[in-house]
Amino acid sequence: MTELRPDFYGDFSCKASACRHTCCRGWEIEIDEDTARYYLSLEGSLGDELRRALRFDGETYSFKLTVDGRCPFLREDGLCRLIPELGEDALSDICALHPRFFAKNRGFELCGLGLACERAAELLLAGRGRLGFLTETGERLSLDDILGRKISIEPTLTGKERDRLIAKYALCEPIDDAWESQLEELRTLPPPKSYDRVAFGRATDYIVFRRLEDLEEYGLQKLLLFAREAGELVLFLAEKTGLCEALRRWSEEIEYSTENVRILMNA
Repeated sequence: MTELRPDFYGDFSCKASACRHTCCRGWEIEIDEDTARYYLSLEGSLGDELRRALRFDGETYSFKLTVDGRCPFLREDGLCRLIPELGEDALSDICALHPRFFAKNRGFELCGLGLACERAAELLLAGRGRLGFLTETGERLSLDDILGRKISIEPTLTGKERDRLIAKYALCEPIDDAWESQLEELRTLPPPKSYDRVAFGRATDYIVFRRLEDLEEYGLQKLLLFAREAGELVLFLAEKTGLCEALRRWSEEIEYSTENVRILMNA
């Protein structure tokens, strides 16, 4: 099976304390069974803290978040307390791998970075050519090569399209109250008069790549429509927040929610 990675994958490294949006807040942090067993068996005061922080729902372990939704082991400087005290090998799978994702389709193993990560979004948008995907041998493929057909996605940046997208995205389960407010604020903003065509193309190509694991379920036309509408919404949001933050925020709301993806694919 051929491994495919976006051309910026190898440049990724966590921004740690320089990141404005920690991935250790606002998300349920699941603990895989092997790591949970290690935490439960760990001696000393840190082991006691870990056991008090664990929650078991009958199937999976997770950390009990603080009142403001933070991982209990997130330090004030944005770094994980467990790494210097126990080493990176002590992290649960989800903490060690995030924001990386892995999926399979059409004989490819797809490896990528979730765009809810600030650094991943920055790297994607920093490229100035069309997004490429590299195999483990260094061969470079375009999305056209992967799909076996030429793909061209163009946005419709009108007030009517903006209002249609707001109504469609309002069907999704919001990640927080601020997302609903952001959608409503779009109604008061005029459509963008221009946009970065290269950045839009890289973003929509990547969104299609991210959802290739769903190709058989939804079909190519729905995937292309999903990517176009996502790109359009990002451009509308960018008028308020800037392009990188708009893309990151879209991903945070949609990319990690199978249910929200299903709603948008079928609406």
